[in-house]
Amino acid sequence: MFKKIVKTIIAIILILIAIIIVGAILITPTIILYRISTIHSWFIVNVWRISEIETLKRNLRRAFPNKGNAEIKKIATKCVEGNMDFIIEYFKKTIYCEHQIKKHCKFTNLELLYEKFQNHKFILCYGGHMLNFELLISLPLHTKEYGMCQLYLGNTKQKGKIAKWIQQNREKYGAICIPTSSPIKTLLNLKNEMDLGKSSKKGYLFGTLADYDTLSDDIHVTTLFNKDFEVVTGSERIGRKFNMAFLYAHIRRTKRGFYEVEFKESNPTDLETNPCAYTDEFVRLLEANIKESPELWLQWSEPRFNTHTSHPKTTPEKSIYGAYRTLRRC
Repeated sequence: MFKKIVKTIIAIILILIAIIIVGAILITPTIILYRISTIHSWFIVNVWRISEIETLKRNLRRAFPNKGNAEIKKIATKCVEGNMDFIIEYFKKTIYCEHQIKKHCKFTNLELLYEKFQNHKFILCYGGHMLNFELLISLPLHTKEYGMCQLYLGNTKQKGKIAKWIQQNREKYGAICIPTSSPIKTLLNLKNEMDLGKSSKKGYLFGTLADYDTLSDDIHVTTLFNKDFEVVTGSERIGRKFNMAFLYAHIRRTKRGFYEVEFKESNPTDLETNPCAYTDEFVRLLEANIKESPELWLQWSEPRFNTHTSHPKTTPEKSIYGAYRTLRRC
């Protein structure tokens, strides 16, 4: 009984701390938060030597063997800064109006989407965990006739109101969250509604981020920066089943807090012989995106290039830096 009371008190305290932190983020000017992010990031990389930072720098050295230690440390600092910026921007966007969200995330070639929708009811759009991928959910504000749905992974440790709050924020601008447990059923329902004329949408973009770390057996081992890299393949199978067009969302940061998204075509040449052709092409496009802006990829701190080694996977909830990583893995 006593232990239960203690656990309840601790849970209440943690919730109150979280509310205070989120409240502080919402009322503090963004420019001040960015300055705090910059200072804190430098401190974490240069003073506070935690395991995730060593993993981050190790992965950067493997991906960019020609870069010196000084440049690797500079990129690592920017990567940590990006993780902190992600948290700041995640909560800030919850109070953005339609005009503000459009200002912070622009889509540069929507005509490619409209072209693909002429022959396809669904477009599968791959993306990576590039800063700030959460803003991709604003797409329905730009494409009124076409909707957007996305796989909602959730986190097995999330329960109740937190998971519901995250889902509500991801659907705020019109996107539909599809649980990973029933993507085909949901897509079939959307297709049937369009076929029967019961839908206000002419088509849907099906968004998926396939570069997350997974314990699933449903993986394909490909190469990223000439290193083994595990990727889930379920999205490609769904895309082929529904005869979807395949695209990649290439994210660029024009300045802190402001992003541009360019859709790139996925045209693998080995479709007939390779059941994971689109998945391999996605990784190729992801690598090009990362090379352009390595500091924007939020997965460097994962032990991603140790697929077939005994290097242990880290648990994000067990470190301070991991707190910045937990939210984006939802």
